[in-house]
Amino acid sequence: MKRTLVDHIDTFLAALLSPDIELVDAPVDPAVVPADVAPIQSTLEDGTIVEYKALEVNEPILQVLPEGNQPLADGQYVIEKNDVTVLAGIITAVSETPEEVVVVNDEQEVTPVAAGPKEIIEETKRTIKMEVEQEYEAKLTSEINKLKEKYEKQLADLALASQTSGIIQAPVELAPAKPLTAKEYIMQNIAEKKKSI
Repeated sequence: MKRTLVDHIDTFLAALLSPDIELVDAPVDPAVVPADVAPIQSTLEDGTIVEYKALEVNEPILQVLPEGNQPLADGQYVIEKNDVTVLAGIITAVSETPEEVVVVNDEQEVTPVAAGPKEIIEETKRTIKMEVEQEYEAKLTSEINKLKEKYEKQLADLALASQTSGIIQAPVELAPAKPLTAKEYIMQNIAEKKKSI
């Protein structure tokens, strides 16, 4: 008679459940079973110290306090260059924090920066402000140079006219020109436009 797999299983279960067989725990080889992993401590950006065994999903994460550890509050944290989401003291998501490259001035100096929303907004504000200042400075310098050329030409024409007409003017000491502030420059342009109307 040919025995089937079901017959073999029935025989095994009958032997296993027999009152004559005593089950004994076998000795465990410590090389096969991993030792208890020591917890890792990290410090968050706000100075909070957290403790965890592995930075993986479904792992518990605790806030280290003098009166004892407690589950970390729900939220998103940056831990060891990873974005970590915590819910009820358990890690629910882990992803690498993206890095962005920031070009400083025109020297092509590259600096890696963690790209959080606040940092991106602040960097964008700084970049826009720097570009506007440079553009305004270039326009202002151009206007100052044009006015300087205009007044130097008028002064030269006046000197030529005084030489040919015989009118003598006492020497006048000119005060050094000071740069106009933005408000003074705008007011001067408005006054000139009003005169031309």
